[in-house]
Amino acid sequence: MSPAQHPPAPRVSVLLPVYNTEPYLAECMDSLLGQDLAPGELEIVAVDDGSTDGSGELLDKYAADHDHVVVFHQANSGWPGQPRNRATRASTGRYVFYMDSDDYLGGEALRRMCDYADEHDSDIVLPKMVPSDDRPGRWLLWSETQVDADLRLAFKTLSPQKLLRRSLIEDHDLRFPEGMVRLEDGIVLARAYFFARRVSLLGGYDFYFKRLQDEAQNISKRAINPAGYVGSVREIMDSVRELCPDKTLADDIVLDLYRRKALRRLRPDRILGYRPPRQQAWVTEAAQLAEDHVPRELQQRLKPIPRLQSEFARRDDLPAVLTLAEADAAGRPPAVRVAAGQLVLDAPDDEGRDRAITELVELVIPRIGLRQRATRLDLVVNAGPGGLEGAPLPLQVELVPQGGGRPVVLPLTTTAITSRAAYDYAARLPLDELALSRAVTYHVWVVAQLSPPLRVWPAVPKSTALLGRRIADMVRSGWRVELGQVSAQGATRQTLVIRGRSRVAALPRIARRPARRLAAVVRRVRFPGEVPG
Repeated sequence: MSPAQHPPAPRVSVLLPVYNTEPYLAECMDSLLGQDLAPGELEIVAVDDGSTDGSGELLDKYAADHDHVVVFHQANSGWPGQPRNRATRASTGRYVFYMDSDDYLGGEALRRMCDYADEHDSDIVLPKMVPSDDRPGRWLLWSETQVDADLRLAFKTLSPQKLLRRSLIEDHDLRFPEGMVRLEDGIVLARAYFFARRVSLLGGYDFYFKRLQDEAQNISKRAINPAGYVGSVREIMDSVRELCPDKTLADDIVLDLYRRKALRRLRPDRILGYRPPRQQAWVTEAAQLAEDHVPRELQQRLKPIPRLQSEFARRDDLPAVLTLAEADAAGRPPAVRVAAGQLVLDAPDDEGRDRAITELVELVIPRIGLRQRATRLDLVVNAGPGGLEGAPLPLQVELVPQGGGRPVVLPLTTTAITSRAAYDYAARLPLDELALSRAVTYHVWVVAQLSPPLRVWPAVPKSTALLGRRIADMVRSGWRVELGQVSAQGATRQTLVIRGRSRVAALPRIARRPARRLAAVVRRVRFPGEVPG
């Protein structure tokens, strides 16, 4: 046959590794045969990987009825990588789409993906995926289409269900690892993302319907070897470090991978169900991965509990890791205490173990307010070590004059427990010392006197209402005192404004009574049930 007589290559080849999915296989194949592509634009290549449930025979029936369905049979290889490679070699489409044989496609999926790739010259298209039933899941990773995908977002899906340009696969010799290699699809996709001239996210349509199988039914849910699994994560991270030209983006992707792939194994739904040797194996592997790819300054960007999980894994402290998991499972914050000037995790078997976590903790200030007493004005601070519970902290407030000057340091004393993770603290404001002949604005810093100290210039909560505080404080204290705010360090920060004595203080006693009555009304509204101090 002359070159002119050869039929044109299909527009897209769908590649199916098949192993014992007979209950779902017909739905998958029918969804492919029902695509709204023109004749000759679709090729289906299925590799029966030693199925024993009739899947191979069903594929043969489809191949007998449809010329563009090609089926290969082979002994079981044990994992999807080798069947995918064989299907890739046997296919001829300009694009390839990797699919699982228990899932199915929307009727316009392949045409829409190919049209988009043609229009935008995309080498990889990530289609919107949805569950095949009503189970909840994180399916709307991209509710909007992105011509040039945010790669950090793209890395949140390393499964193979993507449209890839054949030339990308051939030019960079992209092949799936063969044998029982965990995350074999992620190993390939991680490199493909960086080799591609353009990676696109495509929403606006339910392209791919993913079946969420029960653990006993899904081959990928077999018991996972910690060293093998984390070894695959390490290989993906190696590719990111090697191929990503933007170090900041590489750090973001690596940290996401570490959190999602390694630290998730230390969460209560995983580690508490393992036997002790397996628990220790996951801790050891997570620690080694952190040493290789997650320096401590990058670890510090994790949220509080994952940050502690990571640190105690690095310290090879399985009891501490289990303590964090048990607290999470019980729905309570992990307990901490102050010892020798350090914040320490309260966990068993602490003899000879370093449980100090001061450098890993953030001092969280949800609220700052002013409280009027009969003869004084207090600055009230709600504070706690983020996500942890324990005894009150040794706190002080530093009022730093805006524009420079000597700070005023005030000790904070505990007044109330507001939650498991926070206390109310109060400091009496020395108004005679703070107020000058002119208005003075102080930056409000809260300091935990630990080693090292934790210093926070609190951000102003969005819900803060200042008007009521201004009225009550001006009338009842004899001073013009209010909470304010200033833009600094990328946020709106808390200030305290002292404006000197108000006119009310200078009024005759009889003229002050209406003002006091007004203040009492405001006080009852703002502090119901409070007993005057």
